[in-house]
Amino acid sequence: MPKAMRTLMIAPVLLAIIAGAATVAVGQGELIGEVTVEGNDYVAREPILDVVKDILKVGDVFTPENATQAQELILRMGYFDDVATSFETIEGGVRVVITVVEKQRLTKVMFAGNTVLGDEQLGDVVLSQPGHVVDQRAIRRDVARVVESYEKRGYIAHVAEAGVDAFGVLTFVIDEARLEDIIIEGLKRTKEFVVRGEIDLEQGELFQQERVTTNLRRIYQLQLFEAGGVETEIRPGKLDPIKGIILVIKLKEAKTGKAAAAIGYSSLDNIVFMISASENNFRGRAERVSVSLELGGRQSYELSFFEPYLFDNGTTLQVNLYDSERRRQFVGGAAVSTSDDEFDERRTGGDLTLARPLDDHRALSVRLRSVEVSSSFLQGTVQLPGSSAVSLPPRP
Repeated sequence: MPKAMRTLMIAPVLLAIIAGAATVAVGQGELIGEVTVEGNDYVAREPILDVVKDILKVGDVFTPENATQAQELILRMGYFDDVATSFETIEGGVRVVITVVEKQRLTKVMFAGNTVLGDEQLGDVVLSQPGHVVDQRAIRRDVARVVESYEKRGYIAHVAEAGVDAFGVLTFVIDEARLEDIIIEGLKRTKEFVVRGEIDLEQGELFQQERVTTNLRRIYQLQLFEAGGVETEIRPGKLDPIKGIILVIKLKEAKTGKAAAAIGYSSLDNIVFMISASENNFRGRAERVSVSLELGGRQSYELSFFEPYLFDNGTTLQVNLYDSERRRQFVGGAAVSTSDDEFDERRTGGDLTLARPLDDHRALSVRLRSVEVSSSFLQGTVQLPGSSAVSLPPRP
């Protein structure tokens, strides 16, 4: 309801109060002959009269105390901004006139700034509807419902304004939170580009918890951080503390190096000393390096290197080099084996694999392999031809 109209409606109430005060002395002690209601539009007169039926009863003696009590009861109905009573002398007593100013009512509910949820979805969330009396407490509860509906979908939103204009239009102005910046904390050895390579979030996009969780899962799968060592913190933006969000990724690096030593014995190789070492975060670039040695009854070595960031397009490189010597035995029908059943075999070579992701689920890989085999049984060396392979394995 326009303020001007409400002012015009309140003015008669003030006049009624003045007139009522002037007639109190006249009406006091007179019998109530009639009770009427003026100024009501949405609220029918019957509910109003029903509230005061025991206070202003036709035939009872009129008193100013009764009139005051009736005004308080009508105000408690919650439909009126103001209530006044005035009195007119009629034949056989007085006419009590109750003049009310109804509260403003909603004519329309609108939303602004919302992109995640449509107007229809938000309209189903809020309880304030056209025709309802303007109730600031109810509007505040609707603000909480709007914020909660965003949170259930993993978004963050702030209702900057929820106000009713002079025409009864209730407008919820919504600020949807967007990523202002992404900060990575806790790195000591690991280069920051390794972590950022697993993040596909961009500044300016809407904050969405599901996408953040997916990125955190990829970071954890690097196997460079402790269990529970990948956490987030949300801070208000510096440029825009209301709409902007700074996503802080807090990391706790795990121990990525391993070393082992062992001694083994077999009837073919006798005593063998085995030593191995590996590092899954070589140079802090998530490169994987491993070496293993076998000494004693047999001698061999194997070197492995994995480069996860060969190029900016996600291409990876895997290189394996090995030189292994094994003492083997013919499998025959004899119950007892002899030294003539045994021979030495040596394999020297390596392989190289290049892989490039095609999308989130497929990758293209090319493998080159070269192996040289020598055997005391063959009394010579066989050069196995190099080979290549193309495959499309699914990405993890």
